[in-house]
Amino acid sequence: MATLQVHLQEGFAGEPVVLRLGGRIVADRPSVSTRPQLGLAEIVRLDVPPGHHVLEVALPARHRSEKIPFDLDRELHLALSLERDGTLSHRSSESTFGYV
Repeated sequence: MATLQVHLQEGFAGEPVVLRLGGRIVADRPSVSTRPQLGLAEIVRLDVPPGHHVLEVALPARHRSEKIPFDLDRELHLALSLERDGTLSHRSSESTFGYV
């Protein structure tokens, strides 16, 4: 197994977030809120088999979802932020993101 760490970062204000991998719910958070001093709400750690995958991020209160493809062989950090216009931005890194 490899590790996918999903960093729920900027812009979350008490709304539900659902993460699906392969159509299966792997995280269901009823209220995600960014801590402004950190720029982070939560880190969700998932054990995932190596290979190509698609993470679906659903924001039920906004009636939005986005599919993010990724390849995993060891550990991957995926940062998700909710922009002011309601879109979801993401970036990935093989090393962790820094928080103060």
